[in-house]
Amino acid sequence: MVSGFKSLAAWILLVLTACAPVATPAAIPQAAYVGTTPAYAGWLEDWVQAYWEQQPGNGVTPLVYPLQAAWKAVEQAQVELVISAAAPPAGWFATPL
Repeated sequence: MVSGFKSLAAWILLVLTACAPVATPAAIPQAAYVGTTPAYAGWLEDWVQAYWEQQPGNGVTPLVYPLQAAWKAVEQAQVELVISAAAPPAGWFATPL
């Protein structure tokens, strides 16, 4: 009898937890800071303007730095991305745009 009760209780618990609501995912941050060197500043500002027109409310903030300051901004988490023609520091990942 005890074994049957445990099985029934386990089955009920399984059914109840299988129908539990899914947690709401956290909101995606809306602001992104993109660094660039002076050579790409005009291009980046044009791209950001076009992005704002297509995605209102989603903020991308362009920041212009000298190259070494741009790398430092990444290390200090002030920007998420740097657009530059220079190769990144050793051990960093880069992809062509």
